[in-house]
Amino acid sequence: MSHGSLHHLAQRVRAWAEAAPVLRALFWYGGYGYGQLLPGSDLDVAVLLHPRADISQVAEGLMASLREQDVPVEYRVIDPVERRLTAWMGEAMVKLDVVFGRTVEELAWLADASDVPPPRLTSAWPVHEPDVTELLHRASRALPEFDVPLRRERSEKEIDKFLVAFEACSAAHAKGDAYAFYFQYNLALGRLARLVQLVRAGHRHLYLPRNLLTGPLSGDEREVFRSLAGTLQLSEARERKRALARAFLQASEEARTTLGIQRHPSELGVFLERIQCRDSLLGEGNP
Repeated sequence: MSHGSLHHLAQRVRAWAEAAPVLRALFWYGGYGYGQLLPGSDLDVAVLLHPRADISQVAEGLMASLREQDVPVEYRVIDPVERRLTAWMGEAMVKLDVVFGRTVEELAWLADASDVPPPRLTSAWPVHEPDVTELLHRASRALPEFDVPLRRERSEKEIDKFLVAFEACSAAHAKGDAYAFYFQYNLALGRLARLVQLVRAGHRHLYLPRNLLTGPLSGDEREVFRSLAGTLQLSEARERKRALARAFLQASEEARTTLGIQRHPSELGVFLERIQCRDSLLGEGNP
């Protein structure tokens, strides 16, 4: 969908919101909110409702309004527990992602996201209620940059989370549970990606590092990282674990050199080796 079409969809969403009495405010976030649209960009919307509003009914009302305004809805998923609506529009299948909140604090995670540049929320129309104005103020302020001490602290946390996930994937390997191995292995791989992002690029988009393979990594490093992709074949698990451990220890060494983390790669390596030896003795189940 072109940027013009995205603006067209945004206008239709705003027309629905202006006529919906259960809404207190409508916000844009993501690329549309801070004006950085790319080909294939989604429309990300945050909706502040009155406290007693039924999220399912509100979401269905939005879908009906878009259809009435000649916006074809190809498919939609409504999750009232997660307070979320995701829908795809037209032949281009552009995605509309809507989050709902019945209180300002339920949308505070968008306003305070530390890895997203301001403005993290923008208003679709003027709202003069004090709590809404304060939310927009929070979303527009520049948050402290992740200086070296903050990046070091976060790197330490990512290292610990890697170790937890690595131990779990290795234990699943020993038990012969291929899917549990795959699931936990990919969690560990994600922690490794965040560690690389923190060391090489800082904290921006830390939740899901963007263009990791074409940005922070060199050509040879990209091939190594691709080779770390998770597997459902337990016969490949032992070598995959060893490769992941090597890549993690290299990233940890770089974090120690660049950021001054306290965890020493040699100590981390001993822990990883002991985990793998333990699970080798347990048999490392076969498919």
